[in-house]
Amino acid sequence: MSSESESILKRVERIEDLPTLPHIFNKLQQMLKDPETTAKDVGAVLMEDPSLASKLLKIANSAYYGLSHEVRTISHAVVVLGYNSLRSMILGSAVVGLFKPPKRTFQGFDRQDFWVHSVAVGAAARVLARKTRKHDPEEAFIAGLVHDIGKLILDFYFPEEFEKVLSYIAKNDAWIYDAELAVLGVSHCRIAQSLLGKWGLPEVLVDSVVYHHDVESASDKGKPLAAIVHIADIIARTLTLGSGGDLTIPARNDAAIKILGISDIEIDLIVAEASTEAEKASIFLENEE
Repeated sequence: MSSESESILKRVERIEDLPTLPHIFNKLQQMLKDPETTAKDVGAVLMEDPSLASKLLKIANSAYYGLSHEVRTISHAVVVLGYNSLRSMILGSAVVGLFKPPKRTFQGFDRQDFWVHSVAVGAAARVLARKTRKHDPEEAFIAGLVHDIGKLILDFYFPEEFEKVLSYIAKNDAWIYDAELAVLGVSHCRIAQSLLGKWGLPEVLVDSVVYHHDVESASDKGKPLAAIVHIADIIARTLTLGSGGDLTIPARNDAAIKILGISDIEIDLIVAEASTEAEKASIFLENEE
């Protein structure tokens, strides 16, 4: 690891104002570990934040979940959708709203396009997890949603370095991952590790973000989710849904294909379904900057 990359990672560790997840999410995480917790208990906690509760009901009743009957209370949503879906809804709603756009704007990086891409990867990951049965679909959605969050850390806290990366992309028609390594010596994947660790997200989820471009290096437990996010990213790029800062479509990782036990033909068939799923998942971006 170069001295420059070590310097950036140390600076990330020292950032004191990294966004934190809502207190209510951490409170629920603890509650959901208790087998005695009821749907009514969860609903009561969520009602402490009427704005969040309202958004969760909106998402629960959207085409994304496709329920046949209207859900009128959070308690009902918990019963119908389950705790994993609830975690997914809360995290999805919270994460998109955490990073507020700074006044500056970089040519080649549009934050709205970034979130469209991130939600699309989350949606594609959910489809892949469901089809391959290699991971929980709801956690796969979150992994896809936050897979590029290291880019936002660069955007917000390292603007000069990030501008150099974007300039390198423009001059060399490069993939942003390669540009980061060439300019900074470290990628957005590794930069995201510190933030996700502080959020207390499951290790397997963090692993999938850190290694979604290097699936072979993920832990044995983390490889399936890393593979899902890797392929989901390629699907979203193929569909040109939003942008992660460049227009490159990386090659499919052979290890990822093998881990998921899925063929190129099957992936191509999933693309159309992922497109529909991504459109439904756009509910997470409503009323966000």
